[in-house]
Amino acid sequence: MKAGAAHSIEVEIRQASVADADLLLDLSTHTFYQAFAPQNSSSNMAAYMTSAFTREQLVKELKETNSVFFLAFYQGEGVGYAKLRKYATHTQLQKAKAVEIHRLYVLKSMIGKKIGKALMEMCLQLASQQGFEVIWLGVWEHNTHAIEFYKKWGFEIFDSYLFKLGSDDQTDFLMKKSLV
Repeated sequence: MKAGAAHSIEVEIRQASVADADLLLDLSTHTFYQAFAPQNSSSNMAAYMTSAFTREQLVKELKETNSVFFLAFYQGEGVGYAKLRKYATHTQLQKAKAVEIHRLYVLKSMIGKKIGKALMEMCLQLASQQGFEVIWLGVWEHNTHAIEFYKKWGFEIFDSYLFKLGSDDQTDFLMKKSLV
């Protein structure tokens, strides 16, 4: 299967384009809210979401040469997405040709239907095909479900950093997986 399209009986993954900006905006806001609103104040959620998830911001990201978005569809409906940032690195990964999974989100109602698995497979496939040596990501320290998901894929924690959600400084773990 080539990067850009993957199929199973019910799940389809394809690369997003600028034409998908409205769908991506809808998925971005819904999945982020579902994942983090229960543990964060509405003001901090709003402050972050109104800057990170505007149509203009997403169009800008979709046009970036080193950004790749994948959309996940389940029975024809958009249910998740992933964003890769090629050549994004971290001080501890300076010598490696690195790619970052900047976002990987699935609608809460779709968790357990192998959507995250399909998105991860596509991210790893593209990273391997393009010769990246390491793939890494940041994940909130309290997002235990996601941390366990990434560990099952062979990612390990190698550092942490502060992520600002509105006015709240939060700790994200940095996780990596070797591709060589």
